[in-house]
Amino acid sequence: METDFLKKPVGEALRLSVRARNALDRIGVETVQALTELAPEDILTMPNCGVSTLREIRQELMRYGLRLGSNNAAGDLTSARARQARIDETARAILVAMYASCEENIDRCVQPYFDLSYTIALALESARTRSLESAREREGGKDGK
Repeated sequence: METDFLKKPVGEALRLSVRARNALDRIGVETVQALTELAPEDILTMPNCGVSTLREIRQELMRYGLRLGSNNAAGDLTSARARQARIDETARAILVAMYASCEENIDRCVQPYFDLSYTIALALESARTRSLESAREREGGKDGK
């Protein structure tokens, strides 16, 4: 694929729905190359995007011989950072809720709650990952029919 095509704006180079274009604009994806560097999980975690938007983007990229996650090193790093940020955010939210309920002996109470909140956040992220994998399998089954 020519690098000139990869540098083109997504809206100019690809035929995507308004929903997909707006979602990509919201997260700052301007070029085809930037889009190909996203992992499928990145698309599924964007607001107002689901399996159908992911399928639309994949099909449009396939027309040009491209795919999501083409720059694996950057995509893996981006996905890992996003995953870690979600885990940290969830752990903080759980910790705040637990901390608010802890009225006695704050010092003894905080560390176990933090450990527990982080464990819960990891479990939630694991469940989310399994859900995404399941959605991908279902999507793959529909594409193969």
